[in-house]
Amino acid sequence: MKNPSEARQFLDGIRLAGTTDVYLYLTAKDFASSEQAIRVLVEALGSLDVRVWAMEGSRSYFSDEDGPAALYNALDEVVAFNRKFGRHFFGFHSDLEPQGGQGESKDLFHNGIAASKLSVEQISDRKRIVTDWLRIHESLQSRCNAGGLKYGGAIPSWADLYEGEPLFASFQGVTKPVVEFLLSFVDQYVIMAYNTNPSNVLGRVKGEIELANAMKPRPSVIVGLETHAGPGENVSYADTPSKMSKAAVVSDLAFLTNSLKGQASFGGISVHDWVGWRDLPGAPHELPALDYSVPPRETFRDRRRAP
Repeated sequence: MKNPSEARQFLDGIRLAGTTDVYLYLTAKDFASSEQAIRVLVEALGSLDVRVWAMEGSRSYFSDEDGPAALYNALDEVVAFNRKFGRHFFGFHSDLEPQGGQGESKDLFHNGIAASKLSVEQISDRKRIVTDWLRIHESLQSRCNAGGLKYGGAIPSWADLYEGEPLFASFQGVTKPVVEFLLSFVDQYVIMAYNTNPSNVLGRVKGEIELANAMKPRPSVIVGLETHAGPGENVSYADTPSKMSKAAVVSDLAFLTNSLKGQASFGGISVHDWVGWRDLPGAPHELPALDYSVPPRETFRDRRRAP
């Protein structure tokens, strides 16, 4: 919002795309240094009937590093902002991923190893980091409920099936699949299904959507796509030559929406992120109107993780 031209481009893009939800990455310090700019942006999005979520997350918020205090502080700032100016933020979203390979964090999750192949020490490490993951989500849910906010989380697509095996956890005296705990903690569950082949995406989201369909209360499951440059070919549209355009993203959005529209828990598609979308070649696109009178073009495939 400090650059009027960029702000207008952002708001015009949000309007043209028919966006329903926007996730603003904000730390506690941002509220102290840029409160008025945040207020202007949130009010502008509200005038477009867009739900605004504050978002925070880092591997450093796990207890083996800095711990979640700064994350909780960010949430407290959102609650205080709403109380000061009226209800402008709809909810709070976290992006917490327990796997290794994120900066200099120690790999307590032991990436690439199925549960049945872990050593005794590795089992202990994974249990520790996964339990911490669940504890932070549970705390954020409780704090959001107390603060009058919806709670959502961006979750890796492997949470239901890791290296071909279900991922289990024991938490609060109960043992069950990790994905069932995670789904129970959120109002909105965004699957980071990042893949540029929509058929592969369907396979990645099958387990979560089917579980959520049967839940009461039922979380809204959002399918996440990646447009930011860097994650790699077939992961991000910005890195995949055959898909490097806004038109390709819009086509796949329509395919996925038509394929999933009959699923009770399906809540839409999330595009990460604004800069990635903005920088893709092509003019801004409006999502085409979808024909809900025809059957979905494709149903779920199997749950194997396609490359």
